[in-house]
Amino acid sequence: MEGIFDVKYLSERQVKGFDNYKYSSIDTSPLSNYISHPFWDWLVKFYPLWLPPNVLTLAGFLLVMLGFFTISYLDYDLSVNTYYPSPVAIPGWIWLFISILTFLAHTLDGTDGKQARRTGSSGPTGELFDHGLDSWSTVPFTITIFSVFGQGEFSVPLVRLLYILISVQVVFIVTHWEKYNTGILFLSWGYDASQFGLAGFYLLTYYVEYQSFKFYVFDSVTFAHCFEAGFYVVCAFSLIVSIYNIYVSYFVDKTGLQVVKLSNVFFLNFGFRCRISLFDSNVRNVYQNVFDEVITDKSSIL
Repeated sequence: MEGIFDVKYLSERQVKGFDNYKYSSIDTSPLSNYISHPFWDWLVKFYPLWLPPNVLTLAGFLLVMLGFFTISYLDYDLSVNTYYPSPVAIPGWIWLFISILTFLAHTLDGTDGKQARRTGSSGPTGELFDHGLDSWSTVPFTITIFSVFGQGEFSVPLVRLLYILISVQVVFIVTHWEKYNTGILFLSWGYDASQFGLAGFYLLTYYVEYQSFKFYVFDSVTFAHCFEAGFYVVCAFSLIVSIYNIYVSYFVDKTGLQVVKLSNVFFLNFGFRCRISLFDSNVRNVYQNVFDEVITDKSSIL
């Protein structure tokens, strides 16, 4: 039987494309240019030259998963922070731990490319590895933060959490579709802001405790609802920017490289989402963390 390591996944034309590939990105975020990149440029000077950049990439991803598994172990159904006081609530020091993990993971993810260029080892396979792990990280990043709110009236319904995850992954897919069409990866303003925001929010939760976020902003709209709306606003803005950049590339600058269709990807993705309705609601509710991780990570593979 032919093994997975014996399969020729790439054609000769695709392999030759690796030799001509050159990473190109545009990052106009003030937060990135004035805070993140200067800090990373300073920090990477302390990395030993023998340290492979892919080790930094993998380490950052493992920190993200460590935070996710920690929260999943303590709160596998996103319910322990539902009520206050709660004898089973997530300990405050855990949120400090998650905040530190988030900051370190973001730092490692931001310095791996700089280490690659510093050591002369940058290439398309490293980028593929980096962005492949990023596609998986979108899920634990999003799920973990909603453990702060628990369930009930001061949170969002679990099915809407799944919609948030879908929205985040759609943005990730469209951003890379944009790159395939334009040849340039336009880095979102929201990524750096979201990472600092997550780390800051976890740190704030450590100081003020989770019950501080159980309040109505106005009428029946809770803080969690506003948090949910913020996700959709950022996702919508990112999609509009991506579509605009593709339009400019093809019809204004005439620099578009190739039309890469997304129809097959979204058809498979949509079909997979339809399977969600076949799951018993108790499976979705009781094992929400695991359910969301499996469902959305399978879609990232699609």
